Amino acid sequence: MVTIREATEADIEGLAQLRTTVHIGAQNDRPAVDPAVFTTGVRAYLKDNLGRSYRAWLAEEGGNIVGSIGLVLYRRPPTRDNMDGAEGLLMGFEHTLDRGTGHSLIPSFVREAAACARGLGARRLRLNAPDADERAAFEKAGFSGSPTLLQLGL
Repeated sequence: MVTIREATEADIEGLAQLRTTVHIGAQNDRPAVDPAVFTTGVRAYLKDNLGRSYRAWLAEEGGNIVGSIGLVLYRRPPTRDNMDGAEGLLMGFEHTLDRGTGHSLIPSFVREAAACARGLGARRLRLNAPDADERAAFEKAGFSGSPTLLQLGL
């Protein structure tokens, strides 16, 4: 059985290993990176940010981390519907499960992250869903999309 919980400092090594497994093993057009260097960078980021500007939730099965998602909290200039500008960005949805089982984690991750963000004053959660299946799973969990949302990689 898979359980979901918020990550703590004790989970940093497991989260770094999961992210390394998912990113280094991915077949894509991104440059090759030494796994040890990648893991060190992820570990350093988590040590500096976990529990502060970055929150994470993990899925465990049989004592092993099999999935995670992160929440970056930020403030943007006020808008009419969000005067203090608090928002969150969901990122880093990763898992080592088969596609369908992995995507079944999304509703639980969204519930946890949304409750946390709401409790910290955020009015909106954003995310980038890189593929159609993942996007559909997040839409089922309550997200709505906009074909006008663009991003520029720098």
